[in-house]
Amino acid sequence: MQALTSCSGIFEVQAAHDLTDARGRLAADSFNTVFIDPLSTGLDEASEFVFGLRKSRPDTVFVLYIDKRLVEHQRGDFYLGQRSRFLHYFTLDKRTPANRRQSTFGVGRVKVKARV
Repeated sequence: MQALTSCSGIFEVQAAHDLTDARGRLAADSFNTVFIDPLSTGLDEASEFVFGLRKSRPDTVFVLYIDKRLVEHQRGDFYLGQRSRFLHYFTLDKRTPANRRQSTFGVGRVKVKARV
């Protein structure tokens, strides 16, 4: 999250403690981007959160903040059914060094909901 806060194109970053907290923050403020780790929040719960929010806020961008190596080991389950849509989502590998992450977020002005 520190790499996000230091980017000039990002003017607000908030972290949610869990999906309930994230729902509350999203209801109270206008975020256009959500970073989520479906494995740490629970794959089924995270999927329900993402796809529910996609219906109510279709303009929200989701970034899967994942360890791509772990996801590949669980590929069959991770992309099962409706989650096959995750193949088309933006991803940020947790193993990406912070100095490389910063350049990833330097485009545009966004208000970010970071890491739920």
